[in-house]
Amino acid sequence: MTPQTRTPRQRAKPALTFADLQAKIRRPRRIAEVILDAEAAAQIENLTEMLERAQARDEALGGKAVAPGIAKLLQEAEERADASRVQLVFEAIPHTAYKALIAQHPITPEQLAEQEALGGDRWAFNPDTFAPALVKAQMVDPLPGTDEEFTAFWSALSDGQLRHLWTTALGVQMQITTLAPRSEAAADLVKAIAATR
Repeated sequence: MTPQTRTPRQRAKPALTFADLQAKIRRPRRIAEVILDAEAAAQIENLTEMLERAQARDEALGGKAVAPGIAKLLQEAEERADASRVQLVFEAIPHTAYKALIAQHPITPEQLAEQEALGGDRWAFNPDTFAPALVKAQMVDPLPGTDEEFTAFWSALSDGQLRHLWTTALGVQMQITTLAPRSEAAADLVKAIAATR
């Protein structure tokens, strides 16, 4: 009779504690890239259209009279816009802080009347005051300075810039953190790199 080979018992995984759960929490983050020189961005759009028309005109007339000058202006506007490009990092705040922030910015009777007149869903907050409060609460890089500094920053932005920051803040707060299956392409690439070393 041959003795049976025994495999060592696998150790049971230790029970997960709430302290373990708490230590693993990392709230979602998102980067909002903003062009602070919105004037340059608008010029880029206009100059791009002008350049296309000028190139067609110059080609039709057999010369290059107008397009090069517009191309130079377009490059200058692109350089100004690029120089004003910043990245702001947002991190979702805990849901209790989010609810408390909503409670601090209730919808006004005038806004409620406007919503009812337009139909649709009722806001749970005052969008005029809640949007900047959420953006300020979520910004982790750069950290907002004083209330006055942040208010001056918020007041100086265009509606498009504000909408971009607001939608980023709302998006990171409501982000659902589920994982897709692991990337086979990434695994294959890492294996290929390791094999060449």
